[in-house]
Amino acid sequence: MRNILLKSLFFVIIAMASLSYVKAQKDNADDSLVQFSGLVMSSDSLMALSDVNIRIKGNFYGTISNSLGIFTLVAKKSDTVMFTSIGYKPKQYIVPANLSSRRYTMVITLASDTFVVDTVFIKPFISNALLPHYFATVDIPEDEMEVLARRNLEAEFLKQQAMSMTADAAENQDFTIRQEAAKYYYQGQAPPINILNPFAWAQFIKAWKNGDFKKKKK
Repeated sequence: MRNILLKSLFFVIIAMASLSYVKAQKDNADDSLVQFSGLVMSSDSLMALSDVNIRIKGNFYGTISNSLGIFTLVAKKSDTVMFTSIGYKPKQYIVPANLSSRRYTMVITLASDTFVVDTVFIKPFISNALLPHYFATVDIPEDEMEVLARRNLEAEFLKQQAMSMTADAAENQDFTIRQEAAKYYYQGQAPPINILNPFAWAQFIKAWKNGDFKKKKK
């Protein structure tokens, strides 16, 4: 219990000392300091400008405007505040010396800075006289798509692809229908019987003489 009371008393003393220090600093504060805040906009479109570099002239500290163009920094009366941004002309603003308040708000407008350069012609060759030489010796690289396209269009490759392709459903149906129709029609009439075909008999006799029907030994 005693330790708790000692710790509480210690924190109370620290708090009172801090309040006394803050009050003393407030009483001795420099009356020339001003909280300078404002909005940075473009003079032509009145759009808020972000990331504008804002600093006190002659010093190394400052700030930048946020995404809404709002800024705030501590400055002294009669200080010169410099505003710079890429694409806009730099601008200086002097904080009034006769301010009665420690807060000061201002809208700053920056004018666009346009650069006009001469026309530039980009040429791939040093001289026009060397154009025939470059044209004859230039090495045109072949990309993978071009190589594949050239190979796919070769006649032998296309022939191999066509030979390896199988018939689709429509082609199979057409072939089956033609085979069925051939069984019932032969040049407008019933198909002939091979048993009465002399050419078939001639082929049979020739095959029989050649021994095609003999049982071959394994």
